[in-house]
This record gives sequence, C-alpha cells and structure tokens, in this order.
Amino acid sequence: MANVISLLTKEEIETIFSNTLEKKLKQVFVKETEEKMLSREEAANFLCVSKGTLDNWVRVKLINSYKLGCKILFKRSELIQVINDNRVND
Repeated sequence: MANVISLLTKEEIETIFSNTLEKKLKQVFVKETEEKMLSREEAANFLCVSKGTLDNWVRVKLINSYKLGCKILFKRSELIQVINDNRVND
C-alpha cells in the first residue's frame, strides 16, 4: 500500500480541525438541561403510532405539542411521561 501525501493550506487545516472539534464537542458536552425535541414524524415513530393518531392525541390534549415557526415539535420527556402515566398494570 502506497503512502499518499496531500498538501493542505493552513486555512484548510484550520477549517477541518475547527469543524471536527466543534462536532465532537457538541457530542460530548450536551447539556443535561437541554430538552430533546422531536419532530412530528420522530414523535410518531417513537410512540409507534401513525401521524394521524399523534394528531388526534394532540387534539384531545393527551400530549402537548409546541409550534416553532411552521414546525410542530414534541418534548421527548413528555412523551415518555405520557407512556408511563397510561401504563396498564397486570
């Protein structure tokens, strides 16, 4: 296998390093207080229901939704709470 040497400018190296470092820091230092928000599709997949069922649950106020611009979002922690609150005990 041959060694390949590629010449990069200082700016290219700085950009690559900066982008890689920023991405890794975001992965490592996610704030514990930061709430995970799910899109409508992600929330429906998380709950294993259709988007129509999800919409019905929002309409009857079983779950909360949040509007940001034209996007509807759901707090993951609230979806988990709804699941726990509606658990059927044997």
